[in-house]
Amino acid sequence: MSTTVPSSERAASAPAESSRAGTGPAAPRSASWGADPYANALRTGRGPLFLRRSDGWLLPLDVERWCSDAGSADLSALHRCEGPVLDIGCGPGRLVAELASLGHRALGIDVSETAVARTRGLGGAALLRSVFDPLPGEGRWGTLLLL
Repeated sequence: MSTTVPSSERAASAPAESSRAGTGPAAPRSASWGADPYANALRTGRGPLFLRRSDGWLLPLDVERWCSDAGSADLSALHRCEGPVLDIGCGPGRLVAELASLGHRALGIDVSETAVARTRGLGGAALLRSVFDPLPGEGRWGTLLLL
């Protein structure tokens, strides 16, 4: 699967052809939607953002919920956490930030620079790291979150 934005939004942001005769297409410009749709969604806190299956089917992702405060379902899971908490793939950081506000020692890890920056901006601790890389405190985490 891959993240994508609807074709209607891509068309609206796509570079235009040059109108000068003989110059051909305009040089490609970096469009915010083209670089990293996931990072752009995290920066703005809103979608649309979709996962595209190999057969073309689109699954809408609820960016607004991810980027909001922890909801009741989140809190239900977080109240079950024991000891230091490692949030694997922390995304926008709402869970790490909420855990910190509840007095838990919590660390988020994510492979997205934007996710790590957003988590830190919310007051949470986060590292730019893959779960497959060495992690601080290995073997000492009381709870691992993978939500």
